[in-house]
Amino acid sequence: MKIAVFNALISLAGGGEKVALSIARAFEEAGHDVHLYTYEDKSRSIDEAIKILGSYRPRNIVVLNTPKLVRLLGIGGRFVRYRRLLLVKNFLDKIERENYDLVVDTSSNTPTAVDISYIHYPESYKRGESLHRRGYELLVDKLLRKIGGETRLVLVNSSWTLNLFRKVWGDNYKAEVLHPPVDVDFFSKCEGSSKENIIATVSRYSLEKKLWELVKILRDLKNYKLVFAGSSHRHSFSDYVIKRIKEEAERYNVRDRVEILIDVSREDLRRILCKASFYVHPPFAEHFGISIVEAMSAGCVPIVYRDGGGWTDIVSKIDERLGYVNVDDILRIIHWVEAENMFNYLSSLSKIHAERFSYEKFRDKLLEMVRQL
Repeated sequence: MKIAVFNALISLAGGGEKVALSIARAFEEAGHDVHLYTYEDKSRSIDEAIKILGSYRPRNIVVLNTPKLVRLLGIGGRFVRYRRLLLVKNFLDKIERENYDLVVDTSSNTPTAVDISYIHYPESYKRGESLHRRGYELLVDKLLRKIGGETRLVLVNSSWTLNLFRKVWGDNYKAEVLHPPVDVDFFSKCEGSSKENIIATVSRYSLEKKLWELVKILRDLKNYKLVFAGSSHRHSFSDYVIKRIKEEAERYNVRDRVEILIDVSREDLRRILCKASFYVHPPFAEHFGISIVEAMSAGCVPIVYRDGGGWTDIVSKIDERLGYVNVDDILRIIHWVEAENMFNYLSSLSKIHAERFSYEKFRDKLLEMVRQL
């Protein structure tokens, strides 16, 4: 088959971009002719993004011309959803459907006039409370209605996201869970490493993650070090987030036990996770959480916010006691693991559960779903 896969900005180098690259890889490995369509962000090249993600580079990458309005608005900052949907609409207007047997959209987060829509978090028609917000939502709604269509199959990244999708769209679409792929084999190669009193957190340095709230757990964990390893982007307020982390470290007098790493290589990230005993995900309802599974592959005991796909589909399956509601709960969980000598057991169990999210399982399930279309 000839297949088109669309992702608005591969250069963002996030989880959604990794999913798009993995979809293209799976189809190429199955012998299909694949074209990956995307737009370019001048702040990071597509090849740089692929290197950061440690992902396969599709043979055919088609870089579309960015619409003038999007160039004027920029890539990040305010109106992110609106700009992304403008890129989706531009792609849908340009793609010649008759030239492809299958078209996959990984960026709209809503059912569009393609064969498969992969949804990370469902867009919905909604209204903000303020006059300014209502005006913005009207713009978004107008675009959503223009790009909406009868997709043949909706794929979502977790059962948690599927539940949200059903609340918005009901049973109007065939929808199934396809967990994002994780490079389990790579992150499990920890030969020569031993666990230390390190708590690792892997995340974009973005406002919604509230990373600075994690610093205070060091007050009562005197023997631990907290390592932040995250990606930054010029429009994601990364500088502000990093500043807040440093301020909190000074406030609690733990600056010498807080390490902030920016845009680390995959090799360095693996080195950190192989040494870390615990992985703590930020207080955010993550739709899935690729970094959670990467940490589990390296033998970290995961502690995550008790909401989102990272909890429902990943960590709750290991032990219900590894979820937190308030940041102070993290202290209680670590003390429990230590007091009950549970670390080795939970570390081994985490590695076993991580295998459920390997690239091979992702590929095989995707190809089977396509065969059934």
